[in-house]
Amino acid sequence: MHTYRTQVRFPDQSLAERIKREAESQQRSMNAQILHLIKRGLDSEQKAAG
Repeated sequence: MHTYRTQVRFPDQSLAERIKREAESQQRSMNAQILHLIKRGLDSEQKAAG
């Protein structure tokens, strides 16, 4: 598997802190939490589309 690097820019610090808290509660890294949220959102959109 090939990995790709990118940067995420948060519009404000509160969103980053919110993701960090949720990641800690799920025992994930912040990166893993962001990937989880992206995948969940894409899966949800795909289901809604049909």
